[in-house]
Amino acid sequence: MIKEHKVKNFNDYLEKINELMLGVTLWFRGVSHPAYNLLPRIIWKNKYHLENNYVNSFLRNYVLYTSASYSNPWDLYSLMQHYGLYTRLLDWTESPLYALFFALTTDQNKNQDRVVWAMPPFELNEVTIGFPTVYTPGTLHNRNVSSENIKVDHIDSYLPTSVSPLDSGILPEEPMAIYSTLNNPRIRGQKGCFTIHGEFDTPLEEYANELRAPFFFHKIILKGSENMSSYITPLFNLGINEEHIYQDLDSMVKRIIRENESS
Repeated sequence: MIKEHKVKNFNDYLEKINELMLGVTLWFRGVSHPAYNLLPRIIWKNKYHLENNYVNSFLRNYVLYTSASYSNPWDLYSLMQHYGLYTRLLDWTESPLYALFFALTTDQNKNQDRVVWAMPPFELNEVTIGFPTVYTPGTLHNRNVSSENIKVDHIDSYLPTSVSPLDSGILPEEPMAIYSTLNNPRIRGQKGCFTIHGEFDTPLEEYANELRAPFFFHKIILKGSENMSSYITPLFNLGINEEHIYQDLDSMVKRIIRENESS
């Protein structure tokens, strides 16, 4: 089930977040338009059939640009997502302030309302995989989680066949919320986490409605698109800026330029 909430400024947003987070863990995703669905890019771009081609090309070439070693296939898959490869991963964050930043700074030149989605990952997994646990696949030595209650035998069955250690496997139908390994400064800084999507191409928010799930997805609509500074200025004042989020030299330079040009 989906609940819509409309807020008019930063203080309204904080008040709504505090209300929604009472007694429940929520993850957040900021998007730049109310019509955007909760789908990974590879699905909404209709490139699902090319997934293993993308993965194979990445595996062949990525070693040219990093000396890091990735022995866990889940860390590799999240690395692909991190650098913009089309995957079945959808980015979320544990921070409502970071989600607000992404909603406001994506497509900045467009005059439109923005949205922050909030969803309960443990409750989602209880419905989709049959167990209210959020795994961190990149840290698990044994990812065989089969039991009489859980609908997924092996977490690796969600992986593309090109990186999955399984000899064979059937892609699960339903999405699952997972934690990311915090082995990358940007992921760590953004408090990043994911939903990984299976065979179904139904947007996550519609899927929740179809299941008649006993929990809510929250769609927080940021009104006042003509005055986005009423949201972004308090964020910057709290130190939530491009350098803080992306943690690299490019973003540091952008922050320096922006602060000096606006002073």
